[in-house]
Amino acid sequence: MMKFAHLDKSPRLQRVRAFLADHKEHTTRDIIYGAQVMAAAACHP
Repeated sequence: MMKFAHLDKSPRLQRVRAFLADHKEHTTRDIIYGAQVMAAAACHP
């Protein structure tokens, strides 16, 4: 079973969300460096 983090309790997810708040396209590398996260996964709704 895969566990997941909750946005309200995860500083990592909060940084990613803030970084993506401009609604522009970003590469995975942009997200990793811009939000200072070690891993980032991208999905398209």
